[in-house]
Amino acid sequence: DTLRRIVRRASCSLLPPWGLLTMAPYDASEEVPPPFQTMYFSDEFMIKYQPLAQAKQRLREDANDAEAQKAYDEYFPLYKNYDWCSSWDGKQYDLVFYGVSGYTGYLMMEYLKRVSLKRTPESFTFAFAGRTPSRVQELRDREFAGTIYEDTPVMQMSYDDPYSIIDL
Repeated sequence: DTLRRIVRRASCSLLPPWGLLTMAPYDASEEVPPPFQTMYFSDEFMIKYQPLAQAKQRLREDANDAEAQKAYDEYFPLYKNYDWCSSWDGKQYDLVFYGVSGYTGYLMMEYLKRVSLKRTPESFTFAFAGRTPSRVQELRDREFAGTIYEDTPVMQMSYDDPYSIIDL
């Protein structure tokens, strides 16, 4: 009996003053966009794809414009495909090291040069990436000069630039 009173008091004191909140039921049929799409592919980002932005603007002005709707239906799948903003050269790498222009990148290059590339019997392709390609190239040239890896590709990439992330 004493234990029941203690549990009852404890459970009541844990409730917020407004009582319990209930969550809305989960609807599995509702399409939830991926966070990357939500963050980078908003109306603000869509403006950068001119054909789609123009079609959307025309639809805002006149929702019954069949030609604008046709253009929107044509360009929206291309927009979601991301090909319109890609400058990817088609080359694929097994591994891309991002952020190699700083101290951690230096340590990574040292480990790669002294351990991984010497101990790994299987060859693999790799590239270096960073926000400032000139700094990445400078470090690559210093660390890999005179080796077969001195021409390792350097890519420009920044986490706050979705175009470069898409190409990565």
